[in-house]
Parts: sequence; structure tokens; C-alpha cells
Amino acid sequence: MLALARGRRRILVDVKWSPGGRQSAFARSLAQTVRLAGMADEVTFCGQNWPVLQRLRVIDPGLRVHYSIGVQRQLAAFGHVPQDETLWGVCLHQSLLNAQLIDILKRRGLDVWTWVVDDLAQARQLVAMGSMASSATASTCWGRSAKRRLKSRPSARAG
Repeated sequence: MLALARGRRRILVDVKWSPGGRQSAFARSLAQTVRLAGMADEVTFCGQNWPVLQRLRVIDPGLRVHYSIGVQRQLAAFGHVPQDETLWGVCLHQSLLNAQLIDILKRRGLDVWTWVVDDLAQARQLVAMGSMASSATASTCWGRSAKRRLKSRPSARAG
């Protein structure tokens, strides 16, 4: 898949699982795979498996890493996550989003993505608040023209 996408598409890897107690080995394998494929600049890792994401940030600080936050208790816990240049953004469930939270996260230099977005009107509203809607559901439902319009919005972090 990486070979097919290289130079043509960006990839979002949603880290769901790691072999018990082997987060470091799993993170190293993920980092090596995208580096060897020449896709490090085109892959974003995200997920709720924060231990693996934290190890990715240490193993290869240049990789794009976003922490997924699905419920209020995770949002509270996110305040304890080291926030430096190795953290690119967050991916929040749309029920947690509001303009104030988006502003706070963006002032920290983080990209703000969201899921589950089921229609174009909802996507427009979230983008207007400063979030970049990002989900398989959204990508499937919006169609190419909507994705192009959303893609043209500048990211909080260039590069």
C-alpha cells in the first residue's frame, strides 16, 4: 500500500493494537516501515494507543503523530502528555469539539482533526471552527470536490 501511495496520497495509520508488552518493538517496526518506503513525510500515525505513539515520538521524532481522543476522560489525560515538537496534533471525536478547545490546541501549534463526520454541512461547520475533519466516513461521504476544498485549507504546521 505504501508503494502505491508514494507521491500520490497521504496515509493515516490508526494504531489500534500492539503485541502485549512490546510497544517499543512495534513502534520501531512502524517507523522503519514508513522510512524504508520513503513515506515518512506522507504518513500520519494516530490512535488511542498512546504508549505506542509516545514511543514513536521518541524513536523517530520526525514522524507525524496525533493522539486520538474519544471521551472526556482522555481529554483530561491529554494534559499530561508531553507536548513538544514531536507532537503534531490531535484527532478528537466531534462531540468533544468546541471553538474554545480548538483555539487552545491550535495556539499550542497542534493540528486539530476530528471524526465521525457524516455529512458535508457538519464538515463545513467543523472546518469553520478550525478543525480538519478526518475520517473514513467523511472521506467516503464528502466526494472529491469537498475533499479538494477542505484539503486546500492551510495546516497549522507547514511541511
